[in-house]
Amino acid sequence: MKNLRKLSIVMLFLFSFVTFVNPITNVLAEENTKVTKKSEATEYKEGQVYNGFKLVKEEEIKDYNALGRLFVHEKTGATVFQFKNSDPNKFFSVSFKTPIDNDEGTPHVFEHALLTGGSKKYPIKQLVFKIMNGSVANFMNGLTYSDRTVYPFSTVDEEEFKNLMDVYLDMAFNAEIKSSENIFKEEAWHYELESEEDTLEAKGVVLSEMKGNASNSIRKLILAINRSLFPDTTYNYNSGGDPKHIPELTYEEVVEFYNKYYKPSNSFIFIYGDTPIEDKLQHINSEFFKDVENKENKVVIKTQEPYTEKKEYSEEYGSAEGQPTENLDYIALNYVLGDANSLDDLYAAYMFNVLVVGNNNSSFQKKMIEAGFSNVIANPSFSQAQSVFSFIALNTDHTKKDLFEKTVREALEEVLKEGIDEELLESTINNFSLQEKLGKSYTQSTGLNIFQVASRVFTYDGDIFEYFNGEDEALNKVKKAVDTKYFEKFIEDKILNNKYSSLVTLNAVPGLNEKDLKEEAEKLQKYKESLSNEEVKTLIKEYEELTAWRNTKESKEVLDRLPLLDTKALNPKVNIASTEIDRVNGIKVLYHPINTNGTNSIKLLFNTNSIEQDKIQYIKLLSSILGGLDTENYKNNEIVSNTLKYTNGIGYAAYVRGGDHKNTYEPVFQVSAISLNENMDKTLDLIRELILNANFDDKEKLRNLITQSKTSIEMQLDNNLLNYAVSKNFLRDSNSSAYEEEISGLKYYEFINDLYTNFDEKYDEITKNLKDVYQNIIDTESLTVSVTIEEKDYPVFEKNFKEFINDIESDRIAFKMLAPHKMPRQDKKRQNYVFDNEDKDTAFVAQSLVNYNVLSFNSKDLGFNLDSNNKVITAIVNDFLFNSHRVKGKAYGAFMIGSDKGTIAFGTYRDPRLKDSFEDFKGLPEYLRNKENYEAKLNQYKLDALKKFYMPKSVYDLANEADGMYFASLSEIDYLKELDEILNMTVEDVQAYGDLFEEGIKNGRITTIGGKELIEQDKDLFEEVKNLLD
Repeated sequence: MKNLRKLSIVMLFLFSFVTFVNPITNVLAEENTKVTKKSEATEYKEGQVYNGFKLVKEEEIKDYNALGRLFVHEKTGATVFQFKNSDPNKFFSVSFKTPIDNDEGTPHVFEHALLTGGSKKYPIKQLVFKIMNGSVANFMNGLTYSDRTVYPFSTVDEEEFKNLMDVYLDMAFNAEIKSSENIFKEEAWHYELESEEDTLEAKGVVLSEMKGNASNSIRKLILAINRSLFPDTTYNYNSGGDPKHIPELTYEEVVEFYNKYYKPSNSFIFIYGDTPIEDKLQHINSEFFKDVENKENKVVIKTQEPYTEKKEYSEEYGSAEGQPTENLDYIALNYVLGDANSLDDLYAAYMFNVLVVGNNNSSFQKKMIEAGFSNVIANPSFSQAQSVFSFIALNTDHTKKDLFEKTVREALEEVLKEGIDEELLESTINNFSLQEKLGKSYTQSTGLNIFQVASRVFTYDGDIFEYFNGEDEALNKVKKAVDTKYFEKFIEDKILNNKYSSLVTLNAVPGLNEKDLKEEAEKLQKYKESLSNEEVKTLIKEYEELTAWRNTKESKEVLDRLPLLDTKALNPKVNIASTEIDRVNGIKVLYHPINTNGTNSIKLLFNTNSIEQDKIQYIKLLSSILGGLDTENYKNNEIVSNTLKYTNGIGYAAYVRGGDHKNTYEPVFQVSAISLNENMDKTLDLIRELILNANFDDKEKLRNLITQSKTSIEMQLDNNLLNYAVSKNFLRDSNSSAYEEEISGLKYYEFINDLYTNFDEKYDEITKNLKDVYQNIIDTESLTVSVTIEEKDYPVFEKNFKEFINDIESDRIAFKMLAPHKMPRQDKKRQNYVFDNEDKDTAFVAQSLVNYNVLSFNSKDLGFNLDSNNKVITAIVNDFLFNSHRVKGKAYGAFMIGSDKGTIAFGTYRDPRLKDSFEDFKGLPEYLRNKENYEAKLNQYKLDALKKFYMPKSVYDLANEADGMYFASLSEIDYLKELDEILNMTVEDVQAYGDLFEEGIKNGRITTIGGKELIEQDKDLFEEVKNLLD
């Protein structure tokens, strides 16, 4: 089955940067079976009309075991595409082409207004969130692209599917914002002024969200690339909105935008999975389309006229004030490939990236490194009407742009002379056999992934059937690449001889974000000073009216319109993979007998608690670099080729495995792989080679791997300030959290940055520590194995694993005889780690226009015996935080998380406030004590808590969950107990948490990561203020 292999390729290019990525798909417990027409009550024929919809085309989509149907509504021209298969996780979306010509963020603002403003049938504020908090749906959202806006959801429940479809379509075609300017003010922006003496501020949900994005250098680079190539199109603008320009947007403009684009004739409705279509067509026609006049509204996404010569473009982003700007810039050399619906370009770009740019062993990368560009990646982007291939230099200096372009072109000329690595090409193509096996069942996101492709093809006026069924032809061209000079032609035609290109630099400017905040404050102050007393009073009155509107509750009659399920009518089930304990050659094996369609998953779990404390960060480093090293018997290019040939990728990870107490944990080094059963022996041979014979003595290779690791963390940091804030806060609670911080938090970044900065001076120390850790970890005495495979194939595993262990033990005996000084100590013993948990309330200054605030405490430490991970309580608290922060325009989002070990945290993100947000948490205890706040909605919160029991899980997800349960000493009984507690939760149970939260908030630890100016205003709240990255 080839469906998900192609989707993997397509999805890689829709949104993000790509280095060397192997398409990875999961296997679901539900087997993908072929869909036939016999299972339907209605016989569909092309040309016939069904409930107002003409069936234009019906065709089997063979690679997906699916049936595709394209319907067009005769009266309105609306398009419905059914992707019918046997996936129980049904998916729906309605989408619209929404091009723009400014940076005010109109489509993004309207997306928010549609989801939160209510509709004609459901005039309820925060509509989608109210449904989300009382639903078993596993996905509900709205997504704004540069050229389209989409509104998707998925659920396994058929009744809920029909309910949500009605809600989504009513929001889309009967949005309440047309009759309420307050929806616009809340979601887009408004002036906030409570008294004449107060400072005037501009607030809004989208404004806060985009301030959070504004400090993301990668997002700025992507936009700069688009602006350099597509100045006359929608891609020249920020569809999410530029914080400087969002306050220029008016309510009238948003309503005009809605009237222009949100019409049936501009809509694309996508229905996926195991759900009948006839009742859906009947409902769509009778409820939304039958009385609509056919207003032709053909929206075409404009493309850019190709350039006749390369263009140069430069933008800036903010770096830390006082920080050196050396090697903080980006350079991007970009080429427009052509029509984004071209499968030929898609496959060529993907394979070219795997074989050349993303291959650390290629002559291309070696040439770039020799020229001083040690971190070059590719970004093949098919998320706009004209696809782009970008060569991007990270951590460089913008003054080297000409050298970068020259080196890229020279490196590609060398590739042309040498040709493509034929063995790697063959291995990559052979890898699709494994993808074919893995693709025979569904993942939780299969419907979403297929929709993303279909939506893109529709937006650019392509043929969806041709696209989905054209995969084999495109792949066959790749298979003949050596004979046809396929990649050589791609390099020559699409890159070297392509004049439609640009050279972009993104330059770091210290203090730019602080400057922008200061200018915004000055502009608002100047505006306030220009107003008369009456005009100031008008602003105060308008804000009072907005506040009153926010606080106005809908009547019970209106709220009862919400189409929520009843928990009494549900039958939630516990779905857990079986775990059988076996021993093979004395090694403990956790065996999960599940239908895996001829594939298997093997995880080697090495307990690393014997590693000295000052070396535990080297365990994480080892997991980052091991796959990039040569070994005693293979060069790394051979390792990469064989990995692709025989596996779905070999993964390495360092993490903490939890116990039953906050200070009980086991650190683990994991090596894992998925392969076809017939390739299991070769997979284990590869793993054996990697874990026994890695070569750490290639200085330049090690330098480059550490550089790549540093850059990867910095890119993650740009996007995950909230996660780092949580990690920093949690490390103060327990030793397990403190260990996690050492290997995945800011402390690990500090470690990597030190190695990068002082690499030459520390090289001997680095290699010695890596070797010591490597030799100490790989030990059968500390090994547990998890294997997921069908019962009939388990003997295949036993045979291969016995040989694997015998080989390891004999290799280590021989190694000990040849090099006893390199062997681990014979007195290996468990280490007693003692961490400095930095028990200070700390604010970290980052390049951000908003804050990320976290408060946490431990219920057990406070003497409470309440479940800190109660999902009903979490749902109630999250609703309270949502209403007290986001709804009132204070923060983009707020949350509660809890753990079984007693840790509870409250937080806000993309928050322009600091002290006041922590103060708002104090209203929670009294809220819980007053049952009138939530008693009527308890069923709704229980539905939210039941989500986990309705979440589709892959076979390997189930196996991973079963491993976690084993090590945490949990069983099916514990899950059934949790289910029972959810269904039988009472208001008295909820009220009991009031005292806990009062004590926790009063005694909790706080951490903030945010902008310098914002932290400075409330610095007295903290015991320490420091830079996030020194």
